Amino acid sequence: MNERYMREDELFLSARQIESEARRLNEAVKEGRFLSMPECITLQKAALEIQELFVNIRLQQGQPHVQ
Repeated sequence: MNERYMREDELFLSARQIESEARRLNEAVKEGRFLSMPECITLQKAALEIQELFVNIRLQQGQPHVQ
């Protein structure tokens, strides 16, 4: 398998794991539960990792990074 496609598969797997954790924490908030400080940090890290994944994907596709 091409190294580029292997890297993309890793990115999408990582994105799915991050999304899963973010959804779990988001549901807890919707249920009215306050998040602990570690959960808040995890959610913030997930958001940053998702942003980084999109930047990496854009760079791999030769698209400029736009914030």
